[in-house]
Amino acid sequence: LIGLMIALYITMDSFGTACNITGDGAIAMVMNKINKKLKRKKEVVVGG
Repeated sequence: LIGLMIALYITMDSFGTACNITGDGAIAMVMNKINKKLKRKKEVVVGG
């Protein structure tokens, strides 16, 4: 039983890490798009 618990922990730990890294990348991409849109709006207001 202990061996099964350890095997499940090892499997789930690596899966959780992969999901965390992928999620961080997705959040960074969304924030980058938002930042670009905000910069464009500032340029229009300042330039206009």
